[in-house]
Amino acid sequence: MQKDQSEFSETIKEIRLAEEEYDSVISRAKSEAQKIAVEAKEMALRERKKNSDEIVKYKNEKLKEGSSGIEKEVEKILKKAKDEGAKIRKNKADSKEVSAIVREFLNSI
Repeated sequence: MQKDQSEFSETIKEIRLAEEEYDSVISRAKSEAQKIAVEAKEMALRERKKNSDEIVKYKNEKLKEGSSGIEKEVEKILKKAKDEGAKIRKNKADSKEVSAIVREFLNSI
C-alpha cells in the first residue's frame, strides 16, 4: 500500500510539474505572440507612412508637371495675344494713314 501511495504521489507530482510546464509554455507563447503583434503593427505603420510619403511625392510631381504645362500654354496664349495686338495696332496705324491720304485728296479737289 505504501508503494501504491508513493507511486500515486509521484504521479500527482508529475502531473503538477507537467501543468506548470504547460502554463509556462503558454505564458511564453502569449508573450512572444504579443511581441510579434507589436512588431507587426510597427512595421505596418512604417509601411503606411512610406506609402503615404510616396503618394504625396507622386502627387506633387504630377502637380508640378501639370503646372509646367499650364505655364507653357499661358505663355503661348500671351504671345499670341501680343502678336494679335501688334497686328491690330499696325492695322489701326495703316487705317489712320489711309484716312489722312483720303482727307488730303478730298481737300485737294
